[in-house]
Amino acid sequence: SLDGKADKEGMVSYGWGDTMTITYFFKVLKRVPSSQKVFLHVDYPGNRINGDHVPNNGEFTTNYWTPGDIVKDVHPLKIDSYSTPGVYTLNMGLFLGSRRMKVAPKEAHDGNNRITIGKIRVSSGL
Repeated sequence: SLDGKADKEGMVSYGWGDTMTITYFFKVLKRVPSSQKVFLHVDYPGNRINGDHVPNNGEFTTNYWTPGDIVKDVHPLKIDSYSTPGVYTLNMGLFLGSRRMKVAPKEAHDGNNRITIGKIRVSSGL
């Protein structure tokens, strides 16, 4: 979920310098064998706002998650002041080093082991 209010089209908007707070809820189906990071790519053609982070500020890392857990992760992300205005796609997943955790089933992702979780509008604020 996002902290902003959606417009008539269901789009949440942020301006340059705003902080978007995104809240994730993970339902753990299988034990995670290592401490993964969350990647969040907020993408627009030619521009990316990077929201990679350790879930829960490292206080409850993924290697402690057990099946049945519902894990809440709140993450603030500042909108860069040079971001191109437009509609951005939010893609996320889990990773460790250069390897992404597999997303199953295959139909749930775009072939890059990431899922699209929404869109936001970025404006220049001018």
